[in-house]
Amino acid sequence: MASEKVKEAKGSTWKKVLWWCLGILGVIGAITLVICLIRRKGPLTTATDIVNDVKHKVDKIDAEAKIEVAKAEGAEQEVIDKIEAAAEIKDERERLQALAAALAEDY
Repeated sequence: MASEKVKEAKGSTWKKVLWWCLGILGVIGAITLVICLIRRKGPLTTATDIVNDVKHKVDKIDAEAKIEVAKAEGAEQEVIDKIEAAAEIKDERERLQALAAALAEDY
């Protein structure tokens, strides 16, 4: 009789451990799913995209102003072409590097 209770206790312990493991895995899976859905296309991502587009437009306008200034100062056409090409670059870091390279040559 005692051995039957020990077997029952061991069996129920393993069942409890198994259910706890499955429960923990389920919670981790649910949290992972929620994180993936949030990162996929959340309101912050959309807002960031809008801000980046506005920054690009502002930088493009700034580059156009620099082009006009360069034309007014009588800069070489090659530099003006480089500034115009840099204005079209979408990535901010690359655009700034291209502008710096174009302006460093003559200024």
